[in-house]
Amino acid sequence: MALVIVHAPGLSTSNSYVSRAEADAYFEARPNSDAWTSAADPEQALIAATARLDLEQFVGYKFLTEARLKWPRFETYDDDGNPYDSATIPQRVKDATCELALHMLNSGTTDSQAATGLEQFESISLGNITLTPNQSAPKEGDLPTIVLRILRGLIQSSRGNVRLERA
Repeated sequence: MALVIVHAPGLSTSNSYVSRAEADAYFEARPNSDAWTSAADPEQALIAATARLDLEQFVGYKFLTEARLKWPRFETYDDDGNPYDSATIPQRVKDATCELALHMLNSGTTDSQAATGLEQFESISLGNITLTPNQSAPKEGDLPTIVLRILRGLIQSSRGNVRLERA
């Protein structure tokens, strides 16, 4: 699938928040990004990362309801309370897309493969059945910690979420 970045709000064919050039520049300045520079199809990783991010519930509202992707949005604010430009994608969303693409390349899930279901186990035995849970394994579908940190304040919490309005 060809990479179609959001370059005009409301583009119904967009499938990535980040262009290949933007991602290359991001990873040029980021250590430990060998999976990006050696990827056979890094654009597929950007498409998959964007699709995964769009499963989240973001604060604010889509700029245009007919747009394919959830960004750009309005009524979104940076950490200092300044509004993001509702016609552009915040750099934080682009950075999160890059980080998630890298995570997917490192874990081999850029083709939207379903998890095997065994990630939650540290070890499995068949004789006398022994299962050892992997306490550090993320739950299926969880975003990596770095992505969650980048998007802090832009993703709505599913538990106890209260919408605050500016006066």
